[in-house]
Amino acid sequence: MEERNLLKVARERGFILGLENIWFDMAELTCISDREKAAEIWRNAGVWFASRYAMESNGDAVRSLEKELKAFIWNMPEFKLSQGTNELSVRIINPRFSESYSVLFAAFMEGALEALGYAVKSQEVSSGSVRLAAVKGKRKAVPITESLV
Repeated sequence: MEERNLLKVARERGFILGLENIWFDMAELTCISDREKAAEIWRNAGVWFASRYAMESNGDAVRSLEKELKAFIWNMPEFKLSQGTNELSVRIINPRFSESYSVLFAAFMEGALEALGYAVKSQEVSSGSVRLAAVKGKRKAVPITESLV
């Protein structure tokens, strides 16, 4: 019953089920075609996804985001958000992520953090690993209505 509810909530949040290898291959092809445009699309998706937490969260938006992403994103051995007073760090490790997929997922997380009022001050992205450090209050203007096509 719990798994069925999780799938229902994921669908309501805009997720779809798909084969992992297709996503990874599509990330590779997209990055070959236009890496900057692909990263911008993923960043905007992160803004869109996290905007709900920024507006609706009655408590800790960061913890709510972390909880749902952990539930929705399967096969991720390590996904951790560490929050300080004005800083936030993201650590993601998944040996199955290619470099391209890692870059795109980092862009998604950057957008999500921006929607929560953080600005990424440093990032370390490589095949299978994403580390971001962000600071609160230095938010960029984030266009969430612009076309992603």
